[in-house]
Amino acid sequence: MKFYPNSIKMAIYGIVLLCGGWLSWGTLLTEHLSLTVSHAKAATRPASSLLLETSADTLIDRIIILSGLQKQIEDIGSKILQEIKQSPDRPDDPAVAREMEKIVMESFKSEHFHHRLRKALKTGSTLERLEILAQSFSAPHMRKITEIEGREFDLNAFEGFIQGVIQKPLPTNRLRLLQALESVTYTTHFAIELTAGLKRAMRMAIINGDDATMTAIDIELNAHKKKTTENMYQAMILTMAYVYQELDDLELEAYVQFYLTEEGEWFITQAVNALSDTFRDGSFQIEKRMLELVNEKKPYTDPTP
Repeated sequence: MKFYPNSIKMAIYGIVLLCGGWLSWGTLLTEHLSLTVSHAKAATRPASSLLLETSADTLIDRIIILSGLQKQIEDIGSKILQEIKQSPDRPDDPAVAREMEKIVMESFKSEHFHHRLRKALKTGSTLERLEILAQSFSAPHMRKITEIEGREFDLNAFEGFIQGVIQKPLPTNRLRLLQALESVTYTTHFAIELTAGLKRAMRMAIINGDDATMTAIDIELNAHKKKTTENMYQAMILTMAYVYQELDDLELEAYVQFYLTEEGEWFITQAVNALSDTFRDGSFQIEKRMLELVNEKKPYTDPTP
């Protein structure tokens, strides 16, 4: 399964949205419209003017910066920590909560993501492919999109946007384009997996090493995934509508088309699979260390009768 690099932020915003109870507008986006974006246009991409003296490492570093991934990687730990601090699953014990925050920051260090990402972009790459990607991300409309995606998310402005959509639903073509972008980026799936992964990791602080309780939690989380998928999909579409509101339909369609090109598809696959794998490893480390922490805090029980 592929994910979309910038869906990291989208996932976090969607989680904030759902946790805040913003579901009153759910009926506005219940119908999935068919994708009308032409795949034929995906054949259009910048021609390579390959510079043989340009190394793969140099191009990869340029792509990471131009795509906005560098900034997002640097912010990952702090963004996840914000979510955990607001989560109802956060440990009640202040000492345990503080220790968990330290574990989270150590498990989601930016260098872990950067190392995995660079390694992934080297796998199966060619200088021509990397240069095409660097040229694509250097285009004015892509720079504009990267700048938009890099802004701080204003929840108050988002609330006003929601009210506007309630009063005047999104135009049909705009909704199609947003659904097309979500379709090629798997943003909803990423949000669901991120939510479940963080919930499971945090609950290690309350299970006291009880396997039966952990099994029950896994069953609950799997049921929760199915239940929240539709709401999360709606949250993602509305969040994307807000984030990309400055783009006209042609700009938004061009953005979708980039990720339908051979290079864009490859970039999504390599980059976001690398990031999701790093998330998975980080969540596993949190689970492991939280379980160790819980076991350390268990009162001693004399095994002798």
